[in-house]
Amino acid sequence: SLLVIVLLLLFALIPTLIDTVSMFARNLPAAFDKLVGFYDDVMHNGRFDLPEVVVETIAGGIEKMKSVVINYFNSENITGFISSVFSTTFSGIFNTFMGIMVSIYMLLEKDHALKAAKTITIGIFREDTANKIFCSAKKINTVFTQYFAGKLLQALIVLFLSYIVFLIAGLDYAILFAVILGVTNMIPYVGPWIGGIFVVIISLSQDLSTAITALVCVLIMQLIDNTILTPNIVGGQIGISPLLVLIGLCVCGGLLGLPGLILGDVFAAVIKILFYDTYIMNRIEKKIEKGYLPESARAEYLQHELITRKPSLVTRIIKKFKKKNK
Repeated sequence: SLLVIVLLLLFALIPTLIDTVSMFARNLPAAFDKLVGFYDDVMHNGRFDLPEVVVETIAGGIEKMKSVVINYFNSENITGFISSVFSTTFSGIFNTFMGIMVSIYMLLEKDHALKAAKTITIGIFREDTANKIFCSAKKINTVFTQYFAGKLLQALIVLFLSYIVFLIAGLDYAILFAVILGVTNMIPYVGPWIGGIFVVIISLSQDLSTAITALVCVLIMQLIDNTILTPNIVGGQIGISPLLVLIGLCVCGGLLGLPGLILGDVFAAVIKILFYDTYIMNRIEKKIEKGYLPESARAEYLQHELITRKPSLVTRIIKKFKKKNK
């Protein structure tokens, strides 16, 4: 029922979003005219009474940018860009279609696939190794389920709350700004700030006071997100440090682009589960059993296993849902 309510609210916002995007597109030429007028006031009319050296430096930088843009947008580059766009679009459509088809068949054959994977694992590996693989797979499945459910719920809440905040502030593109913040919120740590920068830049196309108002709204949403939503919804369920998350974002973002940025911290959590929590911890356990390490090492190196975290809102919802189905 909650999912139906959320979908109905999203469908109710779609017409408003389309109207807002259309209005933004209509106002874009006027925004460029304002930008050109501001440039003329600063560079030629002495609006801020800048020193001649500063004016010449700005003019030289703009001329360099113009030459770079003109050199880049030649006929050869434009032809290559158009070919790349068509190729990427076709490839994206094909990959999306194949992804949907594979997902459907995976859902239909889920039980058979899991049974086959379990049979293959038991057939290839020893019993204790197979049990460790099953334990790691269960942890990874828990991480993916809780994390994506939490991030999706968090993004939807950010979307609706930011829409209300932007409406109260009287901003023209409230729904567009809310969608930007909601979508970029799926990218851990840096995503909300990227979305906030986009919102402020778009607001700057109207006037400076609107941009300042948008900046204040973004900071308010960041405060709500960091102090209320993230601790209670996601709740640190992946259990990894921010440094490891940033490393995962850099590596996966460089390899996979936007999907890598969204999945970076989850991949980092999977690597931690497979390498640190499973391989390294088992090695330490064996060294303790064989006497290579003292018994005190168990409390020193394996104590993180005893740490219990407060379950997040998503975890509590999933547990209640499982109990209800039983």
